[in-house]
Amino acid sequence: NFYLPDVEAQSKDVCYYFLDNIYSANSDIWKTTDGGTTWAKKTTSEFSGTYGDFIHLFSNDTLIAVGDPVNGYFDIQLSNDGGQTWSQVPQSNIPPVLHPDETGYGGKWFSAIGNTIWFPTTYARCYKSIDRGHNWTVSNIDSAGGFQPSCVCFSDQQHGIFYGGSSLFNNHYYKTDDGGATWTGISIFSNTSIPSISRIDGIYEGFILATSFNFSLGKTYIYYTDDFFNTINVIDTVSYSNKRIFFKDAGTGWLGGINMPDSSILKFTNVLTSIRDKHMVQGDW
Repeated sequence: NFYLPDVEAQSKDVCYYFLDNIYSANSDIWKTTDGGTTWAKKTTSEFSGTYGDFIHLFSNDTLIAVGDPVNGYFDIQLSNDGGQTWSQVPQSNIPPVLHPDETGYGGKWFSAIGNTIWFPTTYARCYKSIDRGHNWTVSNIDSAGGFQPSCVCFSDQQHGIFYGGSSLFNNHYYKTDDGGATWTGISIFSNTSIPSISRIDGIYEGFILATSFNFSLGKTYIYYTDDFFNTINVIDTVSYSNKRIFFKDAGTGWLGGINMPDSSILKFTNVLTSIRDKHMVQGDW
């Protein structure tokens, strides 16, 4: 009856997670301070009648939690004391949804750098706040409209990538160099599954992307760019991955495995270097 859409770790001991009740559309945030031995519920009436999407920590005590829209506006809650108390962002500070079915996404489909945060919607729009979630703007990215699975990822405050698609293998890619005010369509590749994208801290305009072609779910291709998708190259292929990829820096990255026959995770064991430096180290997993 329950679904866990997102987890946000502060340290090895402190962690938060969203818990959605699938049948009643109510969500709660739970927190541990002892590495998961015990957990305490940190919300009461917040996220009543909605599904939780994601949690993000701006600092040790300052966090944001975003839930699906209620009465036409995303349910955005802020806390400045580690989740002890919450304040809901007024609807007047949030652009309304365009369609009754427009929602957010559970998990790390959003992007955050410093005090700025962006998150995509199921109608290929991108919400943005530059003040830790107190005030919001929104950009309409794909004019086709309708349901479109989406993801957004920024390498710095200005350069970001967004994808949306009307079906599993019909994806459209866009990039911005003005922080998300305007977006330009780009051609990366076609006939790929919904990818997972991560920035690479320390490499300017650097991104890593994991995807598979057509319905060949047995092989995941790892792509790397250090020039904002002007060039992009395969650096590795991996069998049986769920394509969930995250890089902390050029030498620290993880890729989700697959839960058959049991769960696994893959760790990057090399260092990405810049194509601009005329060489690149290929990754070994």
